[in-house]
Amino acid sequence: LAFTEEQINFVEGDFFQVFSFDKIRGDADLTAPKSVVITESLAQKLFPDQDPLGKIFTLSNQFGKTELTVTGVIAGISSRSDLRGEVFVSIHTLENPAYRQGNDWA
Repeated sequence: LAFTEEQINFVEGDFFQVFSFDKIRGDADLTAPKSVVITESLAQKLFPDQDPLGKIFTLSNQFGKTELTVTGVIAGISSRSDLRGEVFVSIHTLENPAYRQGNDWA
């Protein structure tokens, strides 16, 4: 299964403690590298009729391919919010040069 997702954000580990998005499952902890929080609609697309917590999927972007582990699922973000996103990846993933695939500007 492969598809394009436009709304991917790299965020600090405590992002979901600062912003009050409705959590559906998990603790939405992004302090560990390669952790990710996704929306409920994306969880259904990636893992239909399964519990997405602890599941792994591969993100392929300008940094190469990275396996990410789902730590939380949030409800869809209101269109009234200035913040957008379906995928929230721990910024700590980019601390390791091996994950940046030579893109040191990250």
